[in-house]
Amino acid sequence: MEGVAQAPEAVVQPPDRRPRLVLVDDEARPRAAMAETLARWGFDVAEAGDGAAALSLIRSLRPAVVVSDLFMPGHDGRWLLEEGLAESDDAAFVIVSGRGGIADAVEVMKAGAFDFLPKPVDLRRLRLTLERAADRQRARREVERLRRQLRETEGDRALIGESQPIRELRALIARVGPTGASAIVAGESGVGKELVARAVAAQSPRAEGPFVAVNCAAVPAALLESEFFGHERGAFTGADARKLGSFDLADGGTLFLDEIAELPVDLQAKLLRALEEQRFRRLGGSEEVRVDVRVLAATNRDLQAAVAEGRFRLDLLYRLNVITVRVPPLRERGEDVLLLAQHFLDGYRRKMGRRPAELAAETRAALCAYGWPGNVRELRNVMERAAILVDGEVVRRRDLPDELAGSAAAQALPVAEGATLAEVEQAYILEVLRRCGGNQTRAAQRLGISVRTLYNRLHEWGMG
Repeated sequence: MEGVAQAPEAVVQPPDRRPRLVLVDDEARPRAAMAETLARWGFDVAEAGDGAAALSLIRSLRPAVVVSDLFMPGHDGRWLLEEGLAESDDAAFVIVSGRGGIADAVEVMKAGAFDFLPKPVDLRRLRLTLERAADRQRARREVERLRRQLRETEGDRALIGESQPIRELRALIARVGPTGASAIVAGESGVGKELVARAVAAQSPRAEGPFVAVNCAAVPAALLESEFFGHERGAFTGADARKLGSFDLADGGTLFLDEIAELPVDLQAKLLRALEEQRFRRLGGSEEVRVDVRVLAATNRDLQAAVAEGRFRLDLLYRLNVITVRVPPLRERGEDVLLLAQHFLDGYRRKMGRRPAELAAETRAALCAYGWPGNVRELRNVMERAAILVDGEVVRRRDLPDELAGSAAAQALPVAEGATLAEVEQAYILEVLRRCGGNQTRAAQRLGISVRTLYNRLHEWGMG
């Protein structure tokens, strides 16, 4: 590839991080000179003299970038572009030519080329183009890794995550689910307590039965008894027909009582009786109705403190709290935030009929550094906002709310655009360790991993 400008100063990357590049030109001497330049820039270069040989390299090497002359004897650059894109959807094709005009440039760009550069090639522009192409492949492969992990979970209703706290939660659900015992799902607002309750129900013998959810804080206190137990026609003004309550509807399945701490004390005694005897009377009714219902309750409050304050019955607490299932807050789940972020982003983009979007390295760093006081619910809202506002197909830090985009912790993470998840993870772990004054036990708790895992990571990085 003759006719090039002076090369910018080379910065050689470590060998294990060299992006692969296939260079295609039928003229051997210019090709060899260009290959030497590209190698100085940090690329692992493989050469080919025609389109057919290049296609074979693309199949075996899965390169980040293919740089090809447009006009060559036999299989030319147009043929290679078409066949190569069919073989590798994440390789970027950069086409160069000294004979083609605007029409050729438009044609190859429409066919899917990453860029078209005229000869003599401006090496500064070429290098910038190649770096952008390599960054794109790194981002795409990271996104695919995240999506592969998501596919390995149990589907859209799965408890997504690979952190130690979420692994322990899944193990506890597997033990609690089949027992049929009542349980309290405890955790901060927004952590996904109903999702956990559904997971418990899905592993029980009642899995095929109904799952009925009642938010005790959302129903007016005067209507809660009717909501639970139903009413007969004429039970009160406006009761024009029999209404089945939640216990009726959950017969043979699971009744989930969210925000149980908000239940009025006078109704707690009636709920306790229904739980213990599996029978109740509808409002205005004289006959007892028998049901077979498993009750799961959820709260973000300290129920023991509520008992001490006289706001919650101790006997009801004992009846419900056979087992406590604690749902960890997002800040304790380490890099699960990235799995969840990509999951939500993919879902919202799909619903909008838009192409999938990727998380830039600076975005991943900001997501990992943020404390997430609103937990998974807050993350879902942030990713919905990003799915709507992103300009293009890469979510950058500017697409996040101010409290994330301007996070001092995110700014402090020393990661560059195009960084891999491993690099983001290392930067985040070291920053948390710094903030914990080097205390590995506290840092591991903050990261949501075991001390042994933290020690092993530090050892891998030569810091143990």
